[in-house]
Amino acid sequence: MNMQKKTLSVAILVSVSMLLAACNDDDPKPSVNTNTPAAEMAKIEGVAATGKPFAGKVEVVNAQGKKSEPIAINADGTFSVDIAKGAPYLIRAFNDNQTLYSYAKTAGYANVTQLTTAALYDANAQMDLADLYATWADAVVAQTLTDAKIEQAAAVVVANLRTELSNAGLTTAAINRLNVFNYEFKPIAGNAFDGVLDDVNFSYTCSVMACTANYAVNGKPSFTWQYNIDTSGISFDLGDVGGGEIPTGNYTLKITTTVSGFSTTANIGSASKPANQSEFCSNTDLLNNSGLSVTQCSFDGTKGSIKGTLSGLSYSYLYEYIAS
Repeated sequence: MNMQKKTLSVAILVSVSMLLAACNDDDPKPSVNTNTPAAEMAKIEGVAATGKPFAGKVEVVNAQGKKSEPIAINADGTFSVDIAKGAPYLIRAFNDNQTLYSYAKTAGYANVTQLTTAALYDANAQMDLADLYATWADAVVAQTLTDAKIEQAAAVVVANLRTELSNAGLTTAAINRLNVFNYEFKPIAGNAFDGVLDDVNFSYTCSVMACTANYAVNGKPSFTWQYNIDTSGISFDLGDVGGGEIPTGNYTLKITTTVSGFSTTANIGSASKPANQSEFCSNTDLLNNSGLSVTQCSFDGTKGSIKGTLSGLSYSYLYEYIAS
C-alpha cells in the first residue's frame, strides 16, 4: 500500500470512529426544518481557455433545459456558475468572435477549451453544437450523447495529440489518463497542458447539409485529424470532479462529521493528498462496513466529501487538505 493510500485509509478509519461515536449518542438531537426548501442548486466551476484565458461569458444548461445566468469569466480564465440541479450539464463559453463548448457528467470542475469543443463535435456526429445546446433537454432524453460516446471522443482527442502532449512534458501515464474535460490546469506560461492549447486550433463551419472542421496543430494549418485513431491505453473516469495532476506534498487534514445538522471536527496530522477522486473514494467500503450507506463521494483536489445515511439520519464527512 502506498503512502497516500495508507494515509487515506487512516483518515477513513477516523471517520468510522466518529460515525460509531455518533451512533452511540443516546440523544442526537436532530434539527427540524419546517421551511420549504429552495430549488436545489449545483455549481459548475473550472477554466475557460484556448492557451490564454478566454475573455467572455459562460453559461450552463441542465438536463431539463434550464439555463444559468451568463456569468463573466474571470481575467485568469476561471469561472463559477450556479445552475439548477440536473445532470448532465452542457456548457458554453462565448464572446462576439468564438464559442466553446464542454460537458459535465456531474457538478464540479470542468474545462471549456477548443479540445472539449472538438471532443463534443466528434461525439455529436460532427454536427453543429449550437443546435445541440439549444435542444439539450431533448438530446438527454434521446441519449444523443452518451457518456460512452463522449469518453471515446475525448480519448480520440488525446490520441491525436499524443506527440504534442509528450513534447510538452506530460508522461505517458499522465497522457493515458488525461480527460480533457476536467484536467486541472492554469492558463499561464510554463504549464504543460496550456502549452498544448497554445499550439492547437479547432473550428468548424456548417451548411444546411453538413459541417466541416479544421484542425491546426503545431503550426500545421491543416492537420490530418484521425477520427478512428487507435485509443488503446487511454482510460479515465468522466465523472471525476477534477481529474488533473493534483500535486501531493505536505498537508494537514481536517475531517468534519455532520449528523443531522450537528458537527464535530477532528484534526489529523501530516497527510498525503489523494491524487484524484477515484483514489479518495476507494476506501469508502470501510464506512459501509460500519453500517453507513454511502450515497455520494466526490473530491475536487483539496476537499473531499462523503455523504450517507444510517438509521434514518443523514451523515456527511468533509475532508479538507490544507497546505502546511
